[in-house]
Amino acid sequence: MYLQATDDIFIRPQGGHDGIKIFGGGEVELFYANSKKFDTKSDGCEVIGELECDSLDVDGNADISGNLNVGVNSTVTGNLTVNGTTVDINANADVSGTMAIGSTLGVTGVTTLADNLVLSGGNIDVTGTITASGEVQGGSLD
Repeated sequence: MYLQATDDIFIRPQGGHDGIKIFGGGEVELFYANSKKFDTKSDGCEVIGELECDSLDVDGNADISGNLNVGVNSTVTGNLTVNGTTVDINANADVSGTMAIGSTLGVTGVTTLADNLVLSGGNIDVTGTITASGEVQGGSLD
């Protein structure tokens, strides 16, 4: 079945609430209970609200403007750069590139770095053991 119009298509379920809006210029909007939740744009899409998924695979850059909470084992292949105020790792994390932190790093669990940890300002707070294979540079270690 094809549904075709010369311009826009609006699908409204019960009570005339917005359901799906398809605009002739290419934009598509999806609604839940008359509230917009998904919007396509020329450069991708926008999710309005929480995105819940079983897995997430990002092939490009990820820009997270809020908090990033990781509560399971995590593997980063490449560089992890964080410019927020505090980074807390509360589970196992493996980083095979450089982990650059621009603030305070708190670690509870096991963190394995295969390359470098760069801390530009702030503190490192560790609950547990730090194991370093290689050179540790800096001031005093207390």
